[in-house]
Amino acid sequence: MELSEYEQQRLRNMATNAAALEALGIEPVAKTATTPPRPNKRSREPRPPTRQSSRSRSLPVPAYTPGQDEVRRASEVEDGSRMQDGKWLGERFGEIHGVPVGTVFGAGDYQRLGRQEMMVSGFFRPFVTPEWCTPGVGCFAIIVNNDNGASQDRGDSILYAGSGGRRRGQNRTAPQSFDQDWTNATNSALRLNFEAGEPVRVVRGPKLLGAHGTAESGGGFRYDGLFRVASAEMVRSPISGLLTAMFELRKVCGGEAEGAQAGGVSA
Repeated sequence: MELSEYEQQRLRNMATNAAALEALGIEPVAKTATTPPRPNKRSREPRPPTRQSSRSRSLPVPAYTPGQDEVRRASEVEDGSRMQDGKWLGERFGEIHGVPVGTVFGAGDYQRLGRQEMMVSGFFRPFVTPEWCTPGVGCFAIIVNNDNGASQDRGDSILYAGSGGRRRGQNRTAPQSFDQDWTNATNSALRLNFEAGEPVRVVRGPKLLGAHGTAESGGGFRYDGLFRVASAEMVRSPISGLLTAMFELRKVCGGEAEGAQAGGVSA
């Protein structure tokens, strides 16, 4: 194969340079030895990340003391927040012994002191959600305090809006974004109350708008007695136009809610 003009000129230049080096008595520079390739590192099994700080190394290893759960439960039974059956004081349907209608938790406070007192006492354990439900069992109690305006409190009857239909992280004061359904844990539990005729305890808070809240009577969260779920329907909300679970709660009078009905559930 014939060399290009550039390659021929390069060879001539190399020969001229070699002759000049030989005339000067300089030996040609030896070619630099190439570094042999490194062997591949042995693959290692991935390890979970661990903290290597001096502070973490100085901390004692966490230890579990057998029996500490039993000790705590025994203490809760002793102070009355938990019953002998292992359930919390309010983890059941109906009236709660020692908590008469009209009891106010966190009197004088308009924020969350009442929620804290109810949680510690076992009367209403959830600290954030307004319903205390057990899947497949029903709803033991609700707190009527504030929502997005879908619920209506009329005193002896409450039109209570269900849960769901909002984006993750949004609470009940946020506008509804999509349809609610009966797969929601709260809606399903309240529907079970309706089907089984189990009452729900109603607690009213200081942020409840209208004449039935506690803002004008000194704040706190007031237990207002038993209500039965008289109806459970999935209806179009006049506010959002989306499907909303609506429950009519009627105050129990003389052991039975006035006008309470049994039967199926409207969908």
